[in-house]
Formats: sequence, C-alpha cells, structure tokens
Amino acid sequence: MSSVTYQTLVPSELIPFCEQMGQLFGKVERNLYIALSRGEKLNTLKCSYQKIYGINARQFNSVYASIKGKISSSKECLTRQIKELQLSIKGLNKSITEQINKLKKLYPCCGINGYKRMFEKYVY
Repeated sequence: MSSVTYQTLVPSELIPFCEQMGQLFGKVERNLYIALSRGEKLNTLKCSYQKIYGINARQFNSVYASIKGKISSSKECLTRQIKELQLSIKGLNKSITEQINKLKKLYPCCGINGYKRMFEKYVY
C-alpha cells in the first residue's frame, strides 16, 4: 500500500495571525496549568478564561485536552523510566555481588583479604 503526502503553503498574510494565536494559546495553556495545579475548579476557570482571553468554549476545551495529554504522557514516561532504573539497579547489584564473590575466592596476597603487602620494599 502506498501513501501520498500533500503539502500546501500558508498565505503570507495569515502568518502573523497564526503566530499571535500560538502565543495566545501558549499563554492560556501555561496559566491554566498553574490554576489547575492550585486546585481551582474547571468550570469557573472556563468562564473566566473565556472573558479574559476572548476564547470560546471549544478553544478552552482544546487547551485543557492538551494539558491533560501532556500530564498523562509525562506520568507514563516517569513510570517507564522508574522501571528501567529498577532493572538497571538489579543488574548492578547482581554484578557487584558477583565481583565480591570473585574477590572472596582469590588467594590472600598483596593486601587483598586482610594481608599486608608482601613486597613493601619494592614499592616506590
């Protein structure tokens, strides 16, 4: 199955509008995240944000969905990272115990296993 990609250019007179909308939505998103972190109610925020920023309910819901997605994504990434680190720690602990067991099996010499150096006069 082949895929086709279509491409178009945004008219140059729309570029400033798009940039301003991007800045506005970024500001709304940051402020909404802070307000939600403080524990404010979503419905009261929705009414006030529509008045303050001049956005409609659909735009507010879009920003809220974006925030929810970013939060859930970061939680999932953190749990995955924790699992990977736990596996790494298990592997390192196993490697350490293997090295300790190898050292215990060595013959006592040159300061290993409580013996002093046998040839101290040759050490510079």
